[in-house]
Amino acid sequence: MKHLKPVVPAGLEEPGDVPLLLGACLVIGALVGAIGWGIGQFIWLLIIFPMAMGFGVGIAGGAVVKNRRVRAPLVAMACAFLGGVVAWSMDINIGYVQMRGAITDDLTAYGETLQADTGVTPTPDAIAMATDHLLVAWGAGRDDDALVDAEIAAILIQAPITVGELPETAPPPPVGKLASFEGFVRFRLSLGTSIGQVGQDGTPVGPTGTLALWIVELLLCAGLAAFMAREAAMQPSCRACKEWYSDEVFATVLGVAPRASTFVEPLDRGEIPTLVEGLPLPPGTANFSALMARHCPKCDDAPVYVEATAFTQSKKGTENKALKRGLLDHRYYAEILEAAAAKEAAAAEASEPGDREASLG
Repeated sequence: MKHLKPVVPAGLEEPGDVPLLLGACLVIGALVGAIGWGIGQFIWLLIIFPMAMGFGVGIAGGAVVKNRRVRAPLVAMACAFLGGVVAWSMDINIGYVQMRGAITDDLTAYGETLQADTGVTPTPDAIAMATDHLLVAWGAGRDDDALVDAEIAAILIQAPITVGELPETAPPPPVGKLASFEGFVRFRLSLGTSIGQVGQDGTPVGPTGTLALWIVELLLCAGLAAFMAREAAMQPSCRACKEWYSDEVFATVLGVAPRASTFVEPLDRGEIPTLVEGLPLPPGTANFSALMARHCPKCDDAPVYVEATAFTQSKKGTENKALKRGLLDHRYYAEILEAAAAKEAAAAEASEPGDREASLG
């Protein structure tokens, strides 16, 4: 019989929580991305800033997961991942809006010149179509500037026009906002980027390298957000009262070597004497094992969530590593505590046994 049971998320309590979580992650992603864009106008740290944005989305998304009791890891991951995508892409989105605004202003001024020459006043829709067309042309890397100018003029007056020595040019068909956004992205990629220290000329990176860098940053941002939201959804909860387990952690030191074969396996098989045979620990013991436990805040008979943790001494100091996580029946967990306390009491003789379970906060 295996005593250590895996934590199985309970799933969604309310299906309506999915659009709520998704909407929250998208809004949070937009806010975090806007802040990142603002800072990026002065300095941009590769890898670090995208991860910071992903961390922000993950923290906020995890809070929504906890608040709404979304115990569906895949749902939490998907919503936070999309939030991370929005956060990372805000730099491109804001740049697109800014460039459209600048082009629109220029074309509006150009339209006044055309009005004087042709008597036609360009409409706002015509100016918008001309803006879309120009962004697509830039994204395609067209080098026939004279023809592009003629096409823009024809779109603005919505009629064929002769510009310079070119033959009469008819208005090309509309390309749409999606194509213009793609054109802007292609144009941004064509400009490349540079990598270097602050205040120094960086090493130029071409379009292919820039695209690769974008993909890495996007995956780091969205991936970290998704991982953190998944961790929040995977936290243990009580099936009876629906509450998340308390964040307060209790440690029970056990006298077995901090290895899976000598700790996790006896724990799983219910071999309590093996777990406590090394107690009390000799003074100065650097390597030992402990159960790190969390409880349901309402139900005393709920399973106890434990981490079988190994503590080892290294040059860096005392390090801990969770060997296995899972749920123990509260009665079995109580037996372990009692056996550990009895073993120490017998060894200490006159001293008080105390409470083997010490709160770690």
